[in-house]
Amino acid sequence: MSLFDAILSLFNPEVDAEFDTLWKNYFKGLASWCQEARIDLSRNLSYREKKRIYEHKEAIRSRHNTIVTEEKFNAQVMCNKLRSRYYADYLLSYGRSADDKEYVLSYLRGLDSYISRRIEEEYNRLKEKYPRGIDGYENSCNPKPSKEAVIALGEAKLSELEQRGIEVERGEQWIQKQNEYAQFCRDLREKIFPKWGCYYYDIPTQIPTFNGSSQTVNYRFWQIFYNSYCNVPDLDYSVYPVLQKNYGSLPNLRYLEAHFPKSAYDPIIQIILAIKEQYGDCVVIFGNSYDPNEQSYDEQEMNNFHFKYLKEQLEQNAVECVPLPIMVNVPDCEGYAVPMSKHVIVVELISNNKEMKRWGETIISSLNCNQSHICYISLMKGFDKEEAEKLILERKQKIEKEKQEKEQREKDLQYLKNCVANWERPRYSSIKCFSMYYYYPTTCDWEADGDVWEIRNLIWNFKANPPKSRPMDEIISLHQEAVERIVPQMSACLHLIFGDKVPELTLACIPASTQETTQRRYEDFSNELCKLTGMTNSYPYIRVKEDGDPKHTGGKKKPKYDINREFFKGKFVLLFDDVITRGESMGLFGTILKGFGAEVIGGFSIGITKHELQSSFDPIVELFSNPNHEENN
Repeated sequence: MSLFDAILSLFNPEVDAEFDTLWKNYFKGLASWCQEARIDLSRNLSYREKKRIYEHKEAIRSRHNTIVTEEKFNAQVMCNKLRSRYYADYLLSYGRSADDKEYVLSYLRGLDSYISRRIEEEYNRLKEKYPRGIDGYENSCNPKPSKEAVIALGEAKLSELEQRGIEVERGEQWIQKQNEYAQFCRDLREKIFPKWGCYYYDIPTQIPTFNGSSQTVNYRFWQIFYNSYCNVPDLDYSVYPVLQKNYGSLPNLRYLEAHFPKSAYDPIIQIILAIKEQYGDCVVIFGNSYDPNEQSYDEQEMNNFHFKYLKEQLEQNAVECVPLPIMVNVPDCEGYAVPMSKHVIVVELISNNKEMKRWGETIISSLNCNQSHICYISLMKGFDKEEAEKLILERKQKIEKEKQEKEQREKDLQYLKNCVANWERPRYSSIKCFSMYYYYPTTCDWEADGDVWEIRNLIWNFKANPPKSRPMDEIISLHQEAVERIVPQMSACLHLIFGDKVPELTLACIPASTQETTQRRYEDFSNELCKLTGMTNSYPYIRVKEDGDPKHTGGKKKPKYDINREFFKGKFVLLFDDVITRGESMGLFGTILKGFGAEVIGGFSIGITKHELQSSFDPIVELFSNPNHEENN
């Protein structure tokens, strides 16, 4: 610095002071201004240069702030893809100019909220317009793309994806609807002709995927059939001879020398009408019973002969059928295609799997493939080797299982009979019975002690007969006390007598004269005893449908029972009554259940009527006093 500059600086200190301030705090503005003013900051400046800077200090400060704002704006806004895209709209929405960068920097949080709102609104708009396209795109990406990434695809791409999504959805719905239709037809078979056979078949077919390729899925349909045949050589038909027998009858059907009864066609009509009622549209296609080994028969004549009645009934019910010239050979037909959304029922006289699957593939691939739904009905179904082998194996396994079950049942029956071999038969019953206690009625001509009265009261309380002097709630309470005592005792007796075979038994309580008394006496008792022992409870399957007169009142009217015949078929029954006197009730009820197919093992009671005082202990005491009881069984 020259002497003159030094003197000027001495008398104008504010110039140096301002320069130092600008250098320290506003250097970016200073450097930019000096570059423009052609002042080299890399050397010592003269007083005159500093004075020029001093004179433009406000401009330098302003320029510095502008540069800093620009840099901050670039870093915080322009380098952010979303902020750079939306900041101008944000400013305009608040009435600011599009280049008000300081405002943006002051309200970055507000800008971000605005961006989030705009993205949400735009995403929702696009999602409403292209729902399948966006769902498909999001599901195909891992991880799931952001909403802004979806928006960035643009409407042209989203429109393309939407169309692809529609195709994917159509394919998926087609398979879903076919599955529903197949299940509906399967359920109809259960309702309308449960004795007919049914098999399902999966035909591989292609449906589009969202990535533009295709995937193989199974198109399932049910084949329902009236009868069946098979002529695969080297199979053991001994357990299924009807398969070969039916095969021998096929020429008679083809050459019109035999026909099915009307009863075979009526269920087909029912199922077709049920499909029409459910879905509103259906079309019946008649098969040609094609067999490469039998080509001399007239297909059209055969169909006219066998399907005449069926076609007449369908026409009367306005069911669409394929015209006969068309039905001869579907793959070669012209002019007929299964209409969109039609539910197809293929009816064939004689079918084999190869031709049946060809039919299915033809309808799927050639006749509006992704809309029609198929059900297949055969009057005579041909089994292929795999099906026949499986069928024969299952029949053999079933026969073997039934044989083993029969042998085991005979063993169980013999074991149970051995368990009651030492039981006594009451005077008027063919059924052997066991009673836990001796019951001495009040008509005995000797004085009863406390033990006798205890058993009398136990049995009377269990009977829970309609009240005379006691209120009903007391009767019920005393009955419950009796049940709580009898159930554990009876359970212990049964396990000692029958061992681990107790759960094989079915408990059948002999009803009282009225349903009301029967319910009060036996419902809770049966539930508790069977729960404790594992026996099957037959209480819900026996009821008094017409009340009779109580025996203890001397009434003569007999009750009438409603007994579930099917329930008792094959059961090992243990009868139960509160008291056995002469055994008539046991004998009568046992005869009824035997007539229903039950094996009546024996009878059990709380007490057995005795008029003479017995010298021995009660039977329950004798039972538990015999250490060899289990060995004897």
